[in-house]
Amino acid sequence: MPDVFDPETSEIVEKINAHEITGQSDVSDLKKALLITVAACRDYGHYASALGELIEDFDESLEFLAPTSWFNSGSKRELGITTQCQVSLRFATQYFETLAKQAEENCAMTVKAILCAPPAAQAAVLGRVYSIPAQKMDARIEGLFEALTEVEYHKSMPENLDAFLALMDEEWGEKA
Repeated sequence: MPDVFDPETSEIVEKINAHEITGQSDVSDLKKALLITVAACRDYGHYASALGELIEDFDESLEFLAPTSWFNSGSKRELGITTQCQVSLRFATQYFETLAKQAEENCAMTVKAILCAPPAAQAAVLGRVYSIPAQKMDARIEGLFEALTEVEYHKSMPENLDAFLALMDEEWGEKA
């Protein structure tokens, strides 16, 4: 895992957030950017999903344990603790879904930059070269992220990256 206080890592994060990662970026920058953006994408997506499940579970509990709160479901008529929990969970979920979407966009940008990099750089970062035509690249990346939702989440950055690279190979290995 990169040291969060490492100036080089901080610089890469700034480049990612400023959308300055390109196919012309240094191979080490591309490697770090992919590790970081995959981790952010997987972590924030996992948190948003966990909150969504929590909302569903809480809603089911309220249906039987606090039917008045469940029936009013967050209305302003009842501002008890259960309503406050419902509202807070909804806001938190929306925020994490926004974070997850932004992280996915940053990861997609990084993947696209790597795919546009020279073959030697692409091989150094991904372990192989994918020859995806420019006009199909966005659709292929979008499909990759749709498939990623079915991949097991890991708390480890390297494990999430390995799973992501394996998914790339599974999805694009023969199609590229």
